[in-house]
Amino acid sequence: MDILGGDSAPKNMVEGAILALREDPGITCVLVGDENYARPVVEKAGLGDRVEYIHTTENISFDEQPTQAIRRKGTSMMMAFEKLVSGEEYAAVVSAGSTGALLAGGFFKVGRIEGVSRPTLCPWIPTNKPDVKMVLADAGANMDCKPLNLVHFALMTEAYTRLALGVEKPRVALVSVGTEDGKGNELTLETFKIMKALHDRGAFNFVGNMEARDAISGDYDVLIADGFVGNVVLKCIEGTVAVVGKQVKKICTANPLTKFGALFLRKGFKKFKETMHEDATGGSPLLGTKKPVIKAHGNSSPRAFKNAILVGAITARSDVNSAIKEILATHKDLITEMTAEKK
Repeated sequence: MDILGGDSAPKNMVEGAILALREDPGITCVLVGDENYARPVVEKAGLGDRVEYIHTTENISFDEQPTQAIRRKGTSMMMAFEKLVSGEEYAAVVSAGSTGALLAGGFFKVGRIEGVSRPTLCPWIPTNKPDVKMVLADAGANMDCKPLNLVHFALMTEAYTRLALGVEKPRVALVSVGTEDGKGNELTLETFKIMKALHDRGAFNFVGNMEARDAISGDYDVLIADGFVGNVVLKCIEGTVAVVGKQVKKICTANPLTKFGALFLRKGFKKFKETMHEDATGGSPLLGTKKPVIKAHGNSSPRAFKNAILVGAITARSDVNSAIKEILATHKDLITEMTAEKK
């Protein structure tokens, strides 16, 4: 785990690692960063025997060019990548550092699974139904995409949702401007055809187009879009949840009567906040790399970092990568044929 990336480094990262170690006795952590800070905190928590340290005080700044940043040795993120690929016992990397550098490092340092055109960043997003967590791919890693990329995103994310999250038959939808089959731009229209053909072949459960207003309805398990559209959808959801939270708080504190009423709703509000807050998921997997890479928010709390580490553990244990490699190989003929037709 890179403990120098992010706004609260290294405090929240180290505290998050401690929470993760306590919650999951089957994991160990490698903390890459300021050992002089991390070691005393971990040892005080009584978890020193489950933690390894790699000391550095060098970090990648958010204004560095990603392709240049990943060439700079000695930074916490790059040292974490080096450790990840050094042996089978290292399962995943978690970092809240520069998104661009993390994506570039995942692509060039860890490498792609055979057959993957591009890795995809896919966060979990809470929905209107408490038992449904929707996964969005892509959330900003790939701004300009071709139908082949979106189809690969769909197959990878469906496998992840099924194996890592335990959804028996994930409902996969394509983000568009209408639910009708013929709605969309050139990219979504061509992608729709291929995804429909894969559905007919039994590759996955493709339920068609979806309008963004239904993104958190709970009626879908996987949403597919290019990184530009996906990031806009994600940020709109985050903004809407924040506005709703502020307005509810404003209403509840408007006068003595509403304050009194809010006392009876306190547990419900707390549950809503815990469910919808970004801390509930913690990190977004970068699917398509040879080992899991997890992107955490730069301003994450210890709880969020704990959950990001657990996301990495779940992804590695479920062996999603083997399933991705197999499903891409199985349907390579149809995808190649249909994307070649477009050319």
